[in-house]
Amino acid sequence: MQPNSTTGLGIDYVVTPRIKTHLAAIEQLRGTHGRGDSDIMILSGPSGSGKTTLLDHFDKQHRASADAAGDIRPIVFARCPDRSNFKQLAAAILDALHVTPAPRATEKDMTRQIIKQLNGQRTQLLVLHDMHRIVGNRTVYGGANVITDLCEDGRTPIVIAGLTEVARFVKKNSSLRRRIMADVTLEPYDWSIDKDKMELIGLTKMLAQSWKYPHNFPIDEEFVHRLTWAHGGLIGNIVQHMKRTEKAISITLSAGVKRPAEIYPSDVEEAYRAMRAKGLSFAGVKGKEDPFDLSVLPPEAPTVASLFE
Repeated sequence: MQPNSTTGLGIDYVVTPRIKTHLAAIEQLRGTHGRGDSDIMILSGPSGSGKTTLLDHFDKQHRASADAAGDIRPIVFARCPDRSNFKQLAAAILDALHVTPAPRATEKDMTRQIIKQLNGQRTQLLVLHDMHRIVGNRTVYGGANVITDLCEDGRTPIVIAGLTEVARFVKKNSSLRRRIMADVTLEPYDWSIDKDKMELIGLTKMLAQSWKYPHNFPIDEEFVHRLTWAHGGLIGNIVQHMKRTEKAISITLSAGVKRPAEIYPSDVEEAYRAMRAKGLSFAGVKGKEDPFDLSVLPPEAPTVASLFE
């Protein structure tokens, strides 16, 4: 596994073998830029499966720059606004291109403006994330038609990412369906599969070491097993849990009561409570509940709270 830092402050992303395969698929799609009609990659998976982190990581590897001819934006990352229609999505794409939509522009006008800017800024890949937000909208078919226009009239391949219904959205449109170059689903990790288990153990240990977890925190196989169970194998939520714990440790240390070598899991409970009071909890395997709450999981099963016992 390959650690990666984009902040200079330690590892903030670990390229596991599974993630490496997904990154290679995105890179292969980017390589089709300029070869005629644009190809499409579907990237789907449940919330917490790591889609956003994967795309953010790829985006950060291809920073914008400029030369005498103007801006160079190799990757354009646009997020679909909540409950949006295509015009709002188009505005989000133009915003990612750092361009203001023309006054009173129609959808066709905005599509032409997007294509002009993608070509002018030498964009090699357009990423449309959270596209499930438009799938349930009545304008969904119009949205599909405009994405088709981007494919037919532009030269920029497109990643269409979001929850699992995004794949159905793309495949229902024949023009989009025939352009699918890759259909990638981010599946939860399965503890019963040795390969998945080894990846998870390696990932959590690498993150804990980078984030300077105290030696008294038991990052062992049992810890990772419980963590995986508590988050349904969703790697995005597992990493977020690790980040929350690192934050709680930092809060505890900043109080100056104990030194790092003296910190035990039970010492961060007050920090957890303070974080929850500030709204820093996140969704667990059962839905919107706080996964640090003992009541979230059945009493006969491992609980997140018991991870540090």
